[in-house]
Amino acid sequence: MRLVIALLLLSTITTVAQPQDSKETIKVPVTLTPGEHASKLAPRYSPPGKQLKLQSQAHPELKGVDHLETHVNLGPNKNVPGLLLVVARSQKDKPYDLLFIQDQASGKLSEKPVAIKPNMNRNKFWSSFDDALLHVNHAKAGEPAALEPFPVSFWIVVEKEADVPDVIRISRRGFLHGEVKLGEALYDVILSDSNTDGVFTTGDWWELRGKTNPGSGMRTVGDFAWADGKAWNLKLSGTNGRSAQLVSYDPGMTEEEDTIKRDSLRADRLAPRAAKPVAFRKDVDETLKEVTEKKAVCFIKFETDWCMPCKQMTQLVFTAKDVADASDGITCLIVDGDARKDLTEKHKVKGYPTGILLDANGNEIARYVGYQSVKETTAFLKKGKK
Repeated sequence: MRLVIALLLLSTITTVAQPQDSKETIKVPVTLTPGEHASKLAPRYSPPGKQLKLQSQAHPELKGVDHLETHVNLGPNKNVPGLLLVVARSQKDKPYDLLFIQDQASGKLSEKPVAIKPNMNRNKFWSSFDDALLHVNHAKAGEPAALEPFPVSFWIVVEKEADVPDVIRISRRGFLHGEVKLGEALYDVILSDSNTDGVFTTGDWWELRGKTNPGSGMRTVGDFAWADGKAWNLKLSGTNGRSAQLVSYDPGMTEEEDTIKRDSLRADRLAPRAAKPVAFRKDVDETLKEVTEKKAVCFIKFETDWCMPCKQMTQLVFTAKDVADASDGITCLIVDGDARKDLTEKHKVKGYPTGILLDANGNEIARYVGYQSVKETTAFLKKGKK
């Protein structure tokens, strides 16, 4: 069953007329409403999936159907029982493809489940429930329920079709949107949950996006963004994210200075380029056999085609002159972590990118996990020459 996320509603537009050089604090009210996930305004970032432990628990209404349950607790009221979720199989020994969600009014499981078709991805079976709609109660204790829609994605990943999963993952899917006029220009205010807890507060993500420019990009609530030549903070009222204010702010720097300060990859972008980037071999088995026979130092770079930091290092780090020079005399090898599970298990690879430096006897000299700068990678490779 496909659940429809609430359509984007008209938001309050407030006009602000204020001299550019004024130091007076400006407060602009903004009303936010649910945004359409498929719209161009939808955030281009998602929070990491939270794991919910699945366990076996019999439900009479699902007698004869293989099913597992879990609970999810969203919203500011952490002392209330979590919402019951049940996943089930429509076919014996096939991936779980049905999701039943507890109705918050009756307390019973939904009669019609969210039904999906599992797919194969990166040599695993994925059951992705992308159109689940939960509701979060933002009322204070003793007050009538104040339920707000909260679109989410659930997914289960298993190695084999008949496997019984230990966890189901959940991630926020929806966002909130409002529109304001600052000076003579219209801006979109976009707010999204950064940790899938159903509460909008400090640390969640927001954007102040111009109609004709991308704006400052994603920031966290509590941090400022730029528009109309000024810096602005987003001040939220309550936990449902529906009411807020844009408040002008003096960060003690210009927008250009702020942009430079925030650019964590600036040094790598400006690093001198090599005439030829680091030469990585892709013939995995042949290369490993060769370095063993020749007792050569080997650098193995574990990556995947979906890893963004891997792509950034390929573009900015392994094309840098200092890194290319440091790699001279070292056999460099790329391994696809999804395709070579035997090697990721052997070398205990837990995340991407992972770089491992092996000495002439195949012993590990050094390891890194995550994006490494030109300076860090140069120092890393030099360890293979000591």
